[in-house]
Amino acid sequence: MPTSKSAANSKTSHAIKRSQPDSPSFSLTTTKPRDIVADVLLVNTAPAKGKGVELVAHGFTPAQTKRIQLDIAALGGTGKSGEVITLTGVVGVKSPIVIAVGLGDFRKKFDIEEFRRALGNGIRTLSGKIKVAISCSHSLNTFTQP
Repeated sequence: MPTSKSAANSKTSHAIKRSQPDSPSFSLTTTKPRDIVADVLLVNTAPAKGKGVELVAHGFTPAQTKRIQLDIAALGGTGKSGEVITLTGVVGVKSPIVIAVGLGDFRKKFDIEEFRRALGNGIRTLSGKIKVAISCSHSLNTFTQP
């Protein structure tokens, strides 16, 4: 005969299994971020040398990069770690919303955990978005392990 504690754990475990949502799916693509059709395009930013913000993403034309950087800066964006800036109607980008997440000065010290946290900051701002594209730059390929 099970104890009341065991029975409670059994019921809790059963309830958790039924309430788990479907797992998200992920795919990798070489499509340029500006051409991806998604509810949201998430890009990375960092403080620029001097003043301003740098877009740390590949696949944009130089004119698009400059425009996005200016838009982010106009909203007070600096690229500092933890920052999240939302842009809508970015010219030349098929996704209706672009979320820029700050990485901080990743060239001095940056590890995969800081990157995960930065992406998490942007993802947590989403509500009801089904398809999210994340653009990463090739310059982020030198992560250090914490």
